Amino acid sequence: MEAVVIEMKRKLTYRAEWVFTILSSLTSILVQMALWRYLYRENPGMLEYMVGYVIYSSILRILYSNQMYHLLAEKILNGDFILDLLKPVNLLWFSYLKSLGDVLSSLLLQALPLLILFAPVLGTVTKWEYLAAALLALLAGHVLISMIYAIVGLMAFLFVEVWALRRLTEDTIRLFSGALLPIALFPEPLKKAAEFLPFHYLYDFPLQILLSESTDWLYVKQQFIGVLVWGLGLSLLLYVSYRLAIRFCVVQGG
Repeated sequence: MEAVVIEMKRKLTYRAEWVFTILSSLTSILVQMALWRYLYRENPGMLEYMVGYVIYSSILRILYSNQMYHLLAEKILNGDFILDLLKPVNLLWFSYLKSLGDVLSSLLLQALPLLILFAPVLGTVTKWEYLAAALLALLAGHVLISMIYAIVGLMAFLFVEVWALRRLTEDTIRLFSGALLPIALFPEPLKKAAEFLPFHYLYDFPLQILLSESTDWLYVKQQFIGVLVWGLGLSLLLYVSYRLAIRFCVVQGG
């Protein structure tokens, strides 16, 4: 856990960055709230839902860090990946701990102030009886996206300029996860595609638990089964990718 502490200390050092990040997030939330207030000015129920959705989705972006990609891709491109394999610690686990330190410090410095600032609004729109299920969904989403970015990072063995693949992954997640809009508002073909892919477990699923009046425990259980299936699939894919990366180093004489 020392890696987590070190990463948190590093993040806490740059206070100016913290202030500007909070201001940027706050501005983004207020602009989106103004837009939805105009669009749903005659529908108070939907307006309340969208305001809560905007606030929570902005906070969730902090939880879903892409540091796993940066850490692994950088080590592969500069050759440190081979050296780290000689250390008595699993490289994927160590990279995740560093990523976790970044997430925890961001939650403390960015998410917590936003939650406090918008507490009066969130207190009225949140379905508190589903809070525990929503937190579990957020934890599962964090694990899923960490595995996704780890797999993308390992692709640096195949692509010299892996940033394009990372950008494609980020844009795909942003579109199909519900980060921009609730999936219920998507056109039917796009909605079906989003519900099939694992990305909707990152934003749409936990936010439906927290905000939707139609949420019930049957829906929650069905979605958690989907999370488990995709989690197992991504775990297997990550394991295979990692073993192939190690094999590639050995074959190349690393």
